[in-house]
Amino acid sequence: MIIAHFDDTAANGRESADMQGCATNIAKKLENLSIVGFLHLMLDFIEVLSKDSLLLQHNDVTLVAAKDGLEVAWLELKAMVARPAHKLSEFLTPLETTNCTRMLNSEASPMTSRD
Repeated sequence: MIIAHFDDTAANGRESADMQGCATNIAKKLENLSIVGFLHLMLDFIEVLSKDSLLLQHNDVTLVAAKDGLEVAWLELKAMVARPAHKLSEFLTPLETTNCTRMLNSEASPMTSRD
């Protein structure tokens, strides 16, 4: 649905050339499994960091609670190295059953892509 929106924006001619170019570029990147996998990983990161952020926003948070919250966040993020967290795992599971992980591993990493 999102890709269809960007494809439509790129093709409809009602938008500026810059907007059409951006829409084409984004649609192309969203069709790349590595990019989509990276976005799911970032969702997992944001989930961990937002819990910690909410803790630190309390007026009555103590240094001990803040330190404990940071340690928990660090451990949760470190655990993602060994085992994908919720969002990335949901993304990878159907790919593993359809042998798409081979495609995912063969595509360029989103961190090194120059698109």
